[in-house]
Amino acid sequence: MKTIVLTLALLHANVYLQGQVYVWKEFSNIHNFGSFSQHFQQASSFQDNPACLSRQMKLTFGAWYHYAYMLNELSAFSSYLLIPGKKSGFGIAASLQGKVPWQQSNYSISYGRLLSGEFELGIQFHYFQLKTAGYGKDRFVMPELAILMHPTSLLSIGISGQVPVKDKPLKYSGMRTPFVYTLGIGYELEKVALLELMLTKVGQEMVSCRFRCSYQAALQKILFTGINTRPFNFFLGSSIRISSVSLGLMVYYHPNLGLYPNSSIAWQKL
Repeated sequence: MKTIVLTLALLHANVYLQGQVYVWKEFSNIHNFGSFSQHFQQASSFQDNPACLSRQMKLTFGAWYHYAYMLNELSAFSSYLLIPGKKSGFGIAASLQGKVPWQQSNYSISYGRLLSGEFELGIQFHYFQLKTAGYGKDRFVMPELAILMHPTSLLSIGISGQVPVKDKPLKYSGMRTPFVYTLGIGYELEKVALLELMLTKVGQEMVSCRFRCSYQAALQKILFTGINTRPFNFFLGSSIRISSVSLGLMVYYHPNLGLYPNSSIAWQKL
């Protein structure tokens, strides 16, 4: 039974991969909330839009883990480091998804700078590696440029684009790395709740959508829920801060793969 499920899962991953080069983001984008806001930004938000690094003012280290029950090939792990600067910030992230026979890793370095009270600019470089047992490894780089705008104190709009360095088929998979564009809109409700919508266009594929609602239940506690359209899933979770440590726990539901837990932890210098 596990073999059948794994075959379907890898088929799903392969089809998804041809449109969205980084399958791991299927899991990571659940954690990266607050990218399009001024008061709800999390340390890992720069993975969605590097421009928001300019507002991160504390040294932070964090990690998250996605566990796929009885299906380790779809499990994923990611860690990141955020280094603040004067009206700017640096971010480093490393992510790994899957297990033999199929595995994908992504390493990125990011920089964001505040241009004015309404505009932030960011740049990010991704290094991807796709490994398939018996075939070999595909490696490629994707630079990303992003901007974040705040027309009002409650409304934020973010735009980013990733451009392939080489417009040639990858050696082993035969895929071409596509252009990737994102548009994100965030609206804060009196600094108590945040509504976020993120649209992603990858190559010739249909636009994918992520909607998320976050609610600050207490000073150090946030509840959130949302939906992704590609791959289709619902998610629900909570984040709590205890002194300099933030803990997160969430569950997402996939129609074919069922319920899967995600956990995260972050340390921030006080």
